[in-house]
Amino acid sequence: MSISIIEEFREYLFLEKKLSDNTIESYLSDISLFSAFLGDNEINWHLISSKIVLQWLETLRDAGNSDATVRRKVSSLKSFAKYLLKEKIIQKNFTSDIISSKAWSKVPKILNDSEVLSLIAAPKKHNLKRGVMKNEDDRDSCMFEFMYSTGLRASELISMKIHQLNIKDNYCILEGKGGKSRLVPIGDFAKESLEKYLENTRPVLLRNTNSKTDYLFVTRRGSGMTRQSLWNRIKFWALQAGISKKVSPHTLRHSFATHLLKFGSDLRTVQVLLGHSDISTTEIYTHLNNEDIKNYIDSNHPRG
Repeated sequence: MSISIIEEFREYLFLEKKLSDNTIESYLSDISLFSAFLGDNEINWHLISSKIVLQWLETLRDAGNSDATVRRKVSSLKSFAKYLLKEKIIQKNFTSDIISSKAWSKVPKILNDSEVLSLIAAPKKHNLKRGVMKNEDDRDSCMFEFMYSTGLRASELISMKIHQLNIKDNYCILEGKGGKSRLVPIGDFAKESLEKYLENTRPVLLRNTNSKTDYLFVTRRGSGMTRQSLWNRIKFWALQAGISKKVSPHTLRHSFATHLLKFGSDLRTVQVLLGHSDISTTEIYTHLNNEDIKNYIDSNHPRG
């Protein structure tokens, strides 16, 4: 997003809205964060829609922001959208559908156990039909296995470096906000998949490049995966697996958390594994399990 537009918005807040310096800086910080999200996902700001705004809000919650923080950022973005509309820079207010916290705090979509397995297996099954296994597809399967095993955010996955892994002892170390780090266990299936990927697939992907990159998941160009490429690969393989739900990188993270709670993990453990600073962010996954209970009663209780 153009820096000049943001600076013009600053003047508008100061001269016309008469806001304090602290309030203005808070607004601009939120707008800059949204602008960075657009840049990371290669989205032209003229094409912003409410769907894209909701995706941004989902990443904020996924990063552990509290409801109060997200509400403030929604308020900042609404003010900015109104300004852009007033100046005829945009034709439609992209926040008009974000009417309340209900629009962005809805229970996340997840995959059931069999759908997760189908997604992980999709690259291998698809290529067995062709009689050849592409290295990119082997990488994709490993990525999905790793994401489901650890519950990593999309940003954490694409920025993951080899030195953060301790495959021998089944864990990885993630650097969080404020220099805080967290240790996340790696399951046996993901460990086996990573070992094969590091030994066989990754070297082939980098073979024709001069890249010495330490990124764990790489492309044939010798660079790390981008958020958009990860998004596209998951959507492609979900379609190949016959999954009708809308699937994103966050879907595997949501599924990881929900399945842990479903099979007996406590909320505090899931909070630590996800890297949430506020346990209220993690509590949204209990709603999913309450829905499971309701569905079970509806199906099995004589007066459900």
